[in-house]
Amino acid sequence: GLMTLEPVQVIRYTHRYLHPLPADRLVSEVMTRYPVSLRADATVAEAWQTMLQWGVKTLPVVSEGVLVGMLTDEDLLQRAGLAQRLSVARQLDAQLVQESVAALETSALQVSQVMSQPVIAVSEGDRLGQAVRLMVGEGVKRLPVVDAGGRLVGVLSRVDVLRQVCDIAPEHEVPEAFVGVLTTLGDVMSPKVPAVRYDSGLQAIITAFVQSGSHRLVVTGADGRVIGLISDADVVGRLPSQHQRGLLAALRGRGRSPELSVTARDIMSEGALTAPPEMTIVEALRLMIPEGRKWIVVVDDAGRPLGLADRAILFSALTGEASHGRA
Repeated sequence: GLMTLEPVQVIRYTHRYLHPLPADRLVSEVMTRYPVSLRADATVAEAWQTMLQWGVKTLPVVSEGVLVGMLTDEDLLQRAGLAQRLSVARQLDAQLVQESVAALETSALQVSQVMSQPVIAVSEGDRLGQAVRLMVGEGVKRLPVVDAGGRLVGVLSRVDVLRQVCDIAPEHEVPEAFVGVLTTLGDVMSPKVPAVRYDSGLQAIITAFVQSGSHRLVVTGADGRVIGLISDADVVGRLPSQHQRGLLAALRGRGRSPELSVTARDIMSEGALTAPPEMTIVEALRLMIPEGRKWIVVVDDAGRPLGLADRAILFSALTGEASHGRA
């Protein structure tokens, strides 16, 4: 506790239960072992094929077992001419997928020339708290883990960390009595909700994606209640394959969408995860992580959206880096 004899302004207050992260655990106890990796001398086409095969958009790069970099699908988009993100590519028909591979096969670029470096990594003997601070500070979702010789031994992902929080005992959750501590979804949610009505046409949906810069949209009913979600991958994967080229171009802001008589309700995924603003961060994670959800929509008593919380927001909140009413 803190006792003072004169007025003071408390800038930051800590308590062992304010952020329910098992910070003293070793990274080696939490990481995912035997990760898929890439050779530094592999071609960009080989790298893309590996991402498609395993469904992993961030891969460590090694040279003779030693970690030398990280490669993401964004690296391939920006530096190798890839046309779409992995999550969208996995929804394309076989011909378009093969075309994306063939386009990269014309390039002489190797992974070492387009990967991100210097690589940000942690040691298997580091503490989880140290690794999490590094992840938040660098804005990354995954950290490669190395041994004393710099050899790759695992990968620590944001989801690996959040699973640890889901397993904490209820008596160790953040006490509500600490005034000013960020403990609920209402404390940390983003008030910006990219949304479309259930009866919005395809062009309105595409426009919402392009203008918001988001890869997901909330779908609301006639009464404003949340009834579903649409991802850009849904748009590409749930409409006739002969229109996929036009849809990809439209989603990149390079033209109008194909003229199709579909609405948001036709292509949305039902069962959007929703929660009231007073739900605690830990409770929200217990809903999201087991189901593999990336978003939870914060709603009022009538089910209308108030804000959004994604894994990044909740992850930052666990380290004390989130701010109230985050944009």
